[in-house]
Amino acid sequence: MQKTLVLFLALVSSILANVAQAQAVSVYTLGYIGPTSDFSSSQTFTGNGYVTAFGSSYHPGLSLDNAKSYFQQDISSYAPGTQIESVKLEFTISGSALDENLLVTLFDSEGTLGFHVSAPNTVASEIMTVQGGAFNSLDLTDLFQTAVDEGLDYFAIHFDGTTSDIFTNGTSTVLTLTVTTAAIPEPAVTALALPLVAGLGLVLRRRQLASRA
Repeated sequence: MQKTLVLFLALVSSILANVAQAQAVSVYTLGYIGPTSDFSSSQTFTGNGYVTAFGSSYHPGLSLDNAKSYFQQDISSYAPGTQIESVKLEFTISGSALDENLLVTLFDSEGTLGFHVSAPNTVASEIMTVQGGAFNSLDLTDLFQTAVDEGLDYFAIHFDGTTSDIFTNGTSTVLTLTVTTAAIPEPAVTALALPLVAGLGLVLRRRQLASRA
């Protein structure tokens, strides 16, 4: 009996461990969606991707300096309360190899990006450091979690730097946004685990009754 109970406990522990290790990872690629010429205040862009406020008159493509770039990604599939484990935004910056403190601001874009020298509808912000001439990986976990908890349909981030030469290789630059959510038990695994746990309770109950007899 004791051996059977030990094996039973080991099986339940194994199943629950597998449930705890299951994570969902989503990878989004964000390309340049505009403008293709000078940015006028009347222009707007929709969909997933990034824009640069001063367009071709300054530096087309991703610019993390005073040209002001910003992006949005549809996150309407993440229900409020979803636990976010990590969010990384990755890209490589060409040009001058300078470090820069960057104001990274979460804002409510409502699905439309316009001419934003400063972030509109600000929700939260953090100061981060980027390096020119290098691969960068920004931790946006807290900002993404805030966007989900606030029920925003789009994760929109505005970059505001102070130097004039932190930029990438034009409009061909692609940003990679990797989102990892906390474990969500698969229905089939949960359906198997619950009877096992119930069975464990029954075995323990019977042992208690037998010890009292």
